[in-house]
Amino acid sequence: MNKGSLLLFAVFILFIFQSCKSGLEVSEKRQMRNMELQELVDSIKANEAKPNGLAMRAKVSFKVEKTSESFKMHVRLQRDSLIWISATYYKVEVARFLFSPDSVIMVDRKNGKYYKGNYQFIQEKFQVPFTFRTLQATLLGNCIELEDEMKMRSIITKGKYVLAAQKVEQNIDSVANERHEEVKRNYVTWIEPEGFRVYRSKMNESKSKKGMVITYSNWQKVDNCLIPFMAKCKVTDKNEIFFDAEYSKIETVVDQSYPLTISDKYEPYF
Repeated sequence: MNKGSLLLFAVFILFIFQSCKSGLEVSEKRQMRNMELQELVDSIKANEAKPNGLAMRAKVSFKVEKTSESFKMHVRLQRDSLIWISATYYKVEVARFLFSPDSVIMVDRKNGKYYKGNYQFIQEKFQVPFTFRTLQATLLGNCIELEDEMKMRSIITKGKYVLAAQKVEQNIDSVANERHEEVKRNYVTWIEPEGFRVYRSKMNESKSKKGMVITYSNWQKVDNCLIPFMAKCKVTDKNEIFFDAEYSKIETVVDQSYPLTISDKYEPYF
């Protein structure tokens, strides 16, 4: 795999799965109040970051097997509507993405290819629970999975609330019109008692080795929201991939453009 393709793969995997000193860090000896599950869930939802629009700049470093690299990432976000991402390598843009709640456009400038379609195809192709909502939650440091129908339980350990959930999903191949075996995905989220923000998220599949752990830190207030400026992520599949993302700037920008064009010379990825 050449460097251009590896960079593109790294950007894609980072957001498929989806941060120094934490501004929310508390002592492990702190006495914490026991909370009923629903009260904890309600507190987490009430304290989620919900900015109207953000512009973000970050340096992302990754390591897979014997290869390590870094690239710059520019993100523009309009809450619940659009997420635009540009990845640059040595000041040259190698990939651009545009995500909406029901569609994905990806342009691979390095290899002259593109993808234009929906999340269902990506979910089937990579066998991952990737949606607009999970991407937005990962960028903002929100809880990835908090669905009413999920089986959840909570405990207190080492100065954190811990929320555990399991979701059973049946993979469907829409092209072949076939149903695959059910997949059980386990989600564990560590919550800071001050601010009820996510400290760490973990996802893994019961039967496979596929999984992800992401830890957030360096929380700063942006548009009256606490947002992590640093993240460390480990993705496990056939290989282990390590990511470090550090945001140099996050600012409120409501009126911004989301440009993306596809050259007539580019070929579709799939």
